[in-house]
Amino acid sequence: MKDGTYTVQTYTGSERAPGDEVTPSGRGNAKLNEIPFVVIGARDLSLPPELPPLLGVARSAIALYQLSADYRWQLFMTGQETLVVINGDPPSAVGAGAVIAISRATMLALLM
Repeated sequence: MKDGTYTVQTYTGSERAPGDEVTPSGRGNAKLNEIPFVVIGARDLSLPPELPPLLGVARSAIALYQLSADYRWQLFMTGQETLVVINGDPPSAVGAGAVIAISRATMLALLM
């Protein structure tokens, strides 16, 4: 802003040498007393933020991805090997996975 009027100065070349000053004008060759700046929203020229028009589609895509990831994780976890020991002493530790020990006493307690 120069003397209450919007002015622009151009810079040219790799040294950025100052060039001519330009005074843009509005309708009827009127000088601009403010910087012409327009903010646009998702659907119109309003300033308040709005939700994007396709937010529902994006949320559905994320939900489908999360369901697919949960399904794949469950398949992975159910496909892991499990050591089952019947009427014996289970090992104190295994390299990976779970250990299930079933004894005759456990079976009788479950049946009663």
